[in-house]
Amino acid sequence: MALPYSLEVEAMAWMRWGMPRMTHVATQAGNFSADVLGANDKELLEVEVKRSRSDFRADFKKTEKHSKYADPPPGRALWVPNRFYYLVGPELREAGLEILAEKGCPAGLLVLVNPMTEASGKWYGRGHILVAKRAPKIHDRQPSAGILRQLAKRMASESVALRIRVETGTFTDEDVQLLKSTGEPYEEELVDG
Repeated sequence: MALPYSLEVEAMAWMRWGMPRMTHVATQAGNFSADVLGANDKELLEVEVKRSRSDFRADFKKTEKHSKYADPPPGRALWVPNRFYYLVGPELREAGLEILAEKGCPAGLLVLVNPMTEASGKWYGRGHILVAKRAPKIHDRQPSAGILRQLAKRMASESVALRIRVETGTFTDEDVQLLKSTGEPYEEELVDG
């Protein structure tokens, strides 16, 4: 399936506008450079994107990460999410469930079933990702103010990089449509420049 957006963008939209409704969403964040990390004042969620069976299996070579997630340290479990998910395309649904069962991993499985641009003919982050296996809670602690601050810094860095792309004209037409559709303030002259 050719996707209009990366699986990471799909995961970000699901976290922000889907059921989790995270107030903080960033990529390549946390101690283990999560593909997508989302937080609100109640929980921290991680999504790791997998594009192939071998990519999925290779993730389990990250033994430090998986041992911390299986048995979080007492007290503050810094950057250990409350829930951990893998996101795959529909072709990896069965393999993903199989691998999670085989590894006994405390993770859930998300499946992209309807890319955002095809979801009811408009762009938004709901109804496009299926929860094939709900992630169990790893712990009940709320994200610290420090974690929320670090995520906010990462989000600001991503936002500045995005604005630079817009203002230097290194943005594609698809990127422009995405910006227009988010409901965020949009300045036409920056794109038409």
